[in-house]
Amino acid sequence: MPSKLQNDYYLMRHALSIPNERGIIISWPENGKSLVNGLCKEGISQAQMAAKNCGLGSETIIYSSDFSSAMQTAQIIADAIGAANPIASTELGERNFGELEFESDKKYANVWHVDSTGREYGHGVENLVNVANRAIRLIEGIENLHRNKTILLVSHGDNLQAIQAVYQKIHPALDCTKIPFMANAEIRYLGHD
Repeated sequence: MPSKLQNDYYLMRHALSIPNERGIIISWPENGKSLVNGLCKEGISQAQMAAKNCGLGSETIIYSSDFSSAMQTAQIIADAIGAANPIASTELGERNFGELEFESDKKYANVWHVDSTGREYGHGVENLVNVANRAIRLIEGIENLHRNKTILLVSHGDNLQAIQAVYQKIHPALDCTKIPFMANAEIRYLGHD
């Protein structure tokens, strides 16, 4: 993460998705980009309400995970505030949960427990340091492109935890439980140094 940010950053977790509603893990890009794994009706309403209350202006530059749940959320925000279409970013894509794809989302708790010990979960699960590094690369790129802009990053729960941890100079895996988890469609100010 750059030592001094030149832009104002807001983070947003995607609104409630069909997989969230069904309680299943979808983390592989080929599944996450499919519209069948996009927002459910409640998620659309959540995104619309967030857009109504976000206070962001039309000059906001929106970067989004390329997963359908995040892109749909970002597009609803962009349309509501009159911003340009969201920019899809693989760096903001969901943490890959490997062999846990299509499993119950109750298995997240096991992964997070192992994360907090500093060990690798295995089974193809991407570690949070890698997730954080992807996001840092994106933010560094944004910092090179823009100055004094408002940036909204739309992504997924673990990704947003990792970004906040790095910004707060704590370990993205060992210490991420110190950061309150973001709810679906929640927008949180990250900062501007």
